[in-house]
Amino acid sequence: MRYMIASGWWSCPTGEDDRSKVYGDDSIRDISFHYLWRECIDRFTDPSEIMVIDSDSPKKPEEIRGEKWLSMSKNFGHSTNHSGQFSGYTRAIFLSMMYAYANDFDYWVYIEQDALIYGDRIIEKSIAESKHGVVYGSGKGTPQQIQQSFMIFNTEAIPDFINNYVAINKKDKIISPEWKFLFAQNRLATILPLGLLRWLTKTSKNQVISWVRWSALRFLRKFDQFDTFDFGFGRSRPIKFSDSHFYFQHGNEDEVQAFKKKLANIGRFNDHTP
Repeated sequence: MRYMIASGWWSCPTGEDDRSKVYGDDSIRDISFHYLWRECIDRFTDPSEIMVIDSDSPKKPEEIRGEKWLSMSKNFGHSTNHSGQFSGYTRAIFLSMMYAYANDFDYWVYIEQDALIYGDRIIEKSIAESKHGVVYGSGKGTPQQIQQSFMIFNTEAIPDFINNYVAINKKDKIISPEWKFLFAQNRLATILPLGLLRWLTKTSKNQVISWVRWSALRFLRKFDQFDTFDFGFGRSRPIKFSDSHFYFQHGNEDEVQAFKKKLANIGRFNDHTP
């Protein structure tokens, strides 16, 4: 089984990030964090290739051994504030997915630049337990139905997924990528009117409307063509660092330090600097 690991990249000087809100410690958006990210890849996975899609960042690591970097012509922006139809995140997904598909990899695996994974053969384990060949993070404990900082796709599913995603003809800042990932990999959602899909993403203070919406979502989820990881945590908290397998995103300073300590207990860090 051959799989590639993909990620995105954006980093800028402190104080120059124009997003309305950022999460986690500032260090997770800095160059040094990438070496910790890569440490996790080397310890717990065995990819055939590693690819990083850079959003024309003002700051990026020097060439790192064993990684392919592709830079976009410009920074298209975060999903909440982007130019064009798609955010930089979605464009990185499309590019790396099609690279995996065109090169006959069996699986495409995405691990976001601020997400850390832990656990021996965490990818192989997840693939073996998947019924659909597509795995997302569970949305439990978050405002969304699914999480997408760590994902796995059988490459055979990629063309239909991208086609379904693009068919949701609303910008990422109108219907977020988390919702689009859910809809694009759900048999019922792919045939529902766009207006209904948009309605499903909205919140309401009216309890009756809210109940109808969530009831509709529960029914919709019966048609999912994906699995979710049987471990946490993504953006969900608290993180159980004692678990044998887990991942997390948006770590604060204490969480990142706790994770480093856990890694240090199983051996020294690798050095990927040139």
